Amino acid sequence: MLNGRCSARSVLADARSKTINESIARVTSSGICPFFLTKRSDLSKELGYGQNHRSSGSETIRAGAVPALGCQPWLLNFPALYNRTRMSMPARLLSASLLISGSLLLLLTPGAARPRKHWGEGLSVELDAPYEQVLKVVREVTENGTIQGTWDYRGATELDGAVSSKTARGFENWKGVGAVLYKVRPNALAPEHFYESGDQGTVAVRYIVQPAGPNLTRLRIDAVFAEDSHHHSHPSDGQVENSEFAVISQKMEELKDQERKQREEAAQAQQEKKFEELQAELDRENAGLTALTAKEQQLQKQMQELQGGRSAQIRTSSADLKAAPYNQSKTLRLLSQGEAVTILLRTPGWYRVQTTNGEQGWVYRLMLEVAP
Repeated sequence: MLNGRCSARSVLADARSKTINESIARVTSSGICPFFLTKRSDLSKELGYGQNHRSSGSETIRAGAVPALGCQPWLLNFPALYNRTRMSMPARLLSASLLISGSLLLLLTPGAARPRKHWGEGLSVELDAPYEQVLKVVREVTENGTIQGTWDYRGATELDGAVSSKTARGFENWKGVGAVLYKVRPNALAPEHFYESGDQGTVAVRYIVQPAGPNLTRLRIDAVFAEDSHHHSHPSDGQVENSEFAVISQKMEELKDQERKQREEAAQAQQEKKFEELQAELDRENAGLTALTAKEQQLQKQMQELQGGRSAQIRTSSADLKAAPYNQSKTLRLLSQGEAVTILLRTPGWYRVQTTNGEQGWVYRLMLEVAP
């Protein structure tokens, strides 16, 4: 009875190990390196087997390792592990379930897949700039003679010999709003960054410029390689589009810097002009002030001449001190020669004077000698 039970368990273990090996073969053939493909001794330790456990060569299989992903091929011996272990049947079932579950999880995990390039997606971006400005810059880029981001000779960083064009093979006719421009480079030999570009043909770049707002412009860039022989089109992996947009961005920045410099220069010129106008006005005001000062001085002199205040003396043998500035007026008294007086007011013919004793009257001007 004991021998019968052992034989039945051995047959069951062989069947389960065969199922696990088939699962591992499917996992490894998919190009994924499972975490449980380790050395047999390490696996034996993880499952609780002794280090002295050995398996016969007839029971050993190769577990489809993938050297490209850093996995080394190791030998797994699941029949021997199941047949010669002292683990209980539930423990063996649990270990097998964990192995199969791990395999399925690795198959379904996106991170386990190899990275894929996105071919033909192009580049679309919105720029905070007027439509006419962006169109002008893009037109300049189509005429710069080079296509960035691809090359057909090792060591190069761009594809020269490109020309601006109104059409290009590999693109359908554009029927949307905005402007479409092309730049092509014929006779390119297996250019880089195009899908399976192993032939000779034309590299073409399409630029679509669309107004998206008062100060907003939408720009789309696509690049293809069109074969000359089979007329097949090969999409770009995005390197050409990104590199061409980098050139456009640099030119946009240069244009912004130029406009900012022009604004600063215009503001400075306007400020200098305003300063010159203010300086001219100040000069006019100063000139007017000078003339006004001279006029004031002249008036003051005239007032002094009219008001007098200067000393004088009688130059004739005698002079009449009149009550009014005319000959028929009353004579207040007779002034003698050399008598000192003070001139109070001047008229063209008469001076109003004051004597030393305080008497005031008018004396004919020719009878007075005014002190210098």
